[in-house]
Amino acid sequence: MSEEDRLAQYRDDLAGAERKASQTVILGRAQTFMAIGMVGFFVSLFLPHSGEVIGLDVLFYSDTAQKFVTTMPERIYVWLGVIGVVLLNIGTIVSRSSLIALMAWFFSGATLFYSIFAIWMRQSRPPTEPGVGPSFGLILGAISVCIVVIAYSFVVLRRSTFQKALAEARVAEKKDDAVAEVQESILAAGRQTELIDDRRSRRKRARRPDSPNDETPSPQSE
Repeated sequence: MSEEDRLAQYRDDLAGAERKASQTVILGRAQTFMAIGMVGFFVSLFLPHSGEVIGLDVLFYSDTAQKFVTTMPERIYVWLGVIGVVLLNIGTIVSRSSLIALMAWFFSGATLFYSIFAIWMRQSRPPTEPGVGPSFGLILGAISVCIVVIAYSFVVLRRSTFQKALAEARVAEKKDDAVAEVQESILAAGRQTELIDDRRSRRKRARRPDSPNDETPSPQSE
């Protein structure tokens, strides 16, 4: 079904149709990248996060994570990733809800920030602390989160073609309503105004001879 055919079904209530359309998102090709990023982050939880510490150790703050001094930004990164990149991402793909998509975009963006922070914390740790720098599991997770954030940016910040068509139809409808309102006001003013044709009376007055009082007296003869 073309956009024009879909638009014809909502001609009587374009505003309601626009509100309804804004409640859902069109994922399109972004869905593939969202799924790739989600799988990549999920796999990174089972890979080395830093040395002997894997992503699940950071998530549950296990004894291994405590032994190698896992910092709070690293833990926040994993928590936010599970919520935004995995759970809310699945919810968006299943429901197509714009609200869930916005939440997933927000949490994924926060996860990306904390992933960079976690890598920096691992690289700048004091040499006296146990453990090593960031491992490939943390790097893979950060790259996966970046893919998800970019995909959501295309979904959330861009309107679908149907939403654009609805917006254009509403603008055209407002213009038509404005023209009709002006025309109606002109007709109403014309009905209230009484037009008087006084052309006959003016012609009669023009043909009427001058009154005697207006005649100039003739000079007296000497």
